Amino acid sequence: MANIYRQILHCKNTTSDKVFIVEIHQVGKKFMVMTTWGRRTATALSSQVRFETGIQSKALDMAQKIISGKMNGKNKYKLAASDLKISGFDGKSTTLTQIDRK
Repeated sequence: MANIYRQILHCKNTTSDKVFIVEIHQVGKKFMVMTTWGRRTATALSSQVRFETGIQSKALDMAQKIISGKMNGKNKYKLAASDLKISGFDGKSTTLTQIDRK
């Protein structure tokens, strides 16, 4: 399984400090859009596969739709700073290889 895309969103206000991570993993010829979320300081985060397809561009479209929904939703998530520390997540960067649209 190769992680080909990752975007980390962060929501911090007076009552919360949460993260929402959207990733695309390639497994053979399939692309899975996975979301991970929870309190930034939690030792474990929740995860769910949200979408699976054999077409890379469809996976990217779904990932962007999920990201847009979080950024425009009630909590107004923002793109996370590249140095944001997340206790229950070992990712190294906010964005991995960008997907070329074909």
